[in-house]
Amino acid sequence: MRTLIGNPINESLKLIDMGDLTGALAKVTIADAVPMKTPYEEYTVSKFLGTIFVKQMPQNLSAAAVAYNRQIASGAAPNDEKPGMYAMALRLNYAANDFAKVISNVTELQKVDKLDDTAWEVLVQSYFNTMDYKNAITSAKDAVAAEIAGGMKANPAVLGLLLNALLPVALPWT
Repeated sequence: MRTLIGNPINESLKLIDMGDLTGALAKVTIADAVPMKTPYEEYTVSKFLGTIFVKQMPQNLSAAAVAYNRQIASGAAPNDEKPGMYAMALRLNYAANDFAKVISNVTELQKVDKLDDTAWEVLVQSYFNTMDYKNAITSAKDAVAAEIAGGMKANPAVLGLLLNALLPVALPWT
C-alpha cells in the first residue's frame, strides 16, 4: 500500500483505538482522496470508513452501507474477512431497503460460510419484498431444512414468510 494511503490509515487505527472517531474519519478521508487507488487500497479505505460509520454514535448506517458496498466492489477482500464483510453488508443493505444487494450479499456469503438465522430470514424477506415468491419459497424451505439439520427449531418468522409467499402462488388472482 502506498504511503499516501497507508500513513493516514495507520493514524486512523490509533485514533479508533483511542475512541476518537472524528479524528479517525478525518485521516481516512485523506486516504480516500488519493486518486487511482489499487483494489486493495480501495478495500482498506472503505473498510475503515465502514468501521467508523458503524461505531459512531449515532451510527451512520447509510454511509456504512455505502462503505461496505465499496469493500465488496473492490474485489480485494481477503478470504478470511469475506464472511464478516458480507454478513454486515447484508444487514446494512436490508436496513436501507436495497433488497437486490441483500440477495447478492447472501448469495456471496453462502459461498464462503454458513448462513445464520438472521441471514436466512433477511434473504427470504428480501425475495418476498421484491415479490419474487418462487425464490422466497425456495429460500424459506432451504432455511428450515438447514435449521432442522442443525438440530434447531425452524425460525417462526421464516415460516410466516413461507406461508405468505405461498398465497400469491396458490391464489394467483390475489
